[in-house]
Amino acid sequence: MSGEAFMDLAERTPAIARALFRILADRLHDADRHRTQLHGSVALGAVADKLLEIHSYADAGRDRPVFTQEEIACWAGVSVPALARSLRTLRESGVIRSARQRIVVLDEMALREIAQNGRVH
Repeated sequence: MSGEAFMDLAERTPAIARALFRILADRLHDADRHRTQLHGSVALGAVADKLLEIHSYADAGRDRPVFTQEEIACWAGVSVPALARSLRTLRESGVIRSARQRIVVLDEMALREIAQNGRVH
């Protein structure tokens, strides 16, 4: 059946048009959910990578610089809300601890893994 014939059939048969609409809406919803999950994992990986860089300053015997969330977000290439979500995920996973203007890495190996694959295991 040609595309034109199918469209004619859908126009003449409301049940087909409704079913097609439901299928397309479901696919759009699934694609949007996938896009959101993908963006979240990219942000989490980027934030983890930058936290490792900041953490490396103290490991090298240098004073650890203090950064604002806005600066870390900009440096990681994510929005401030995405940074906040990533930090919350890392805290809840026991990878970091945060206090006023201070982030303490509790599990460097886990943070490295997250920086590489963008996911918490």
